[in-house]
Amino acid sequence: MDNRVKIGQAMKFGGLDWLVLDVVDNTALLLSKYILDKRAFTELKFFSMQPSDDAGWKTSFIRQHLNGGFLMGFPEKEKEKITQSVLQNSDNPWYGTEGGKNTLDKVFLLSLEEVVRYFGDSGILGLANRPKGETWINDEFNDSRIAHETNGEPFWWWLRSPGNIAGRAAFVNSAGHICLDGYDGDRVPGGVRPAVWVNY
Repeated sequence: MDNRVKIGQAMKFGGLDWLVLDVVDNTALLLSKYILDKRAFTELKFFSMQPSDDAGWKTSFIRQHLNGGFLMGFPEKEKEKITQSVLQNSDNPWYGTEGGKNTLDKVFLLSLEEVVRYFGDSGILGLANRPKGETWINDEFNDSRIAHETNGEPFWWWLRSPGNIAGRAAFVNSAGHICLDGYDGDRVPGGVRPAVWVNY
């Protein structure tokens, strides 16, 4: 990586394909270009045994995996370039479901707010603009949010934000719609599309 890193470009890092979503000073936000894995978001016990302000992303199985085995898979020189980020885990803006405390992570999933920020904002995410009866955002930015497996097939992918109730996580479906009601995190193996902030 060098100072020619530009928002929107595709690049290799750690032997994987990434898209550059943002550049701040000497760091770049990378999102995996493809669905890298399919995993359940969490285990049911995390939601039934933990206090409400400690539920969701913070105690999720997928967070442990990304900051454990997945991170350890990077070559040492590239692993050292991945920075630790303070993540805001906001409540679901349509349903009010608690997102939990902020976390410190090197690898993470995008939030609802980040998907809108980096893939296009139609203004629907805010509660005041929610279409009546809708559970997803279906707008002109759908195509930009579609993710594919490495074989080229489109597949849905997890976000770290909560769904309409505790135990569910929001996601982007295979048509690029942002689904705010979410799936049950302990039962459904969804697409994993990691993000990292990297020094260059």
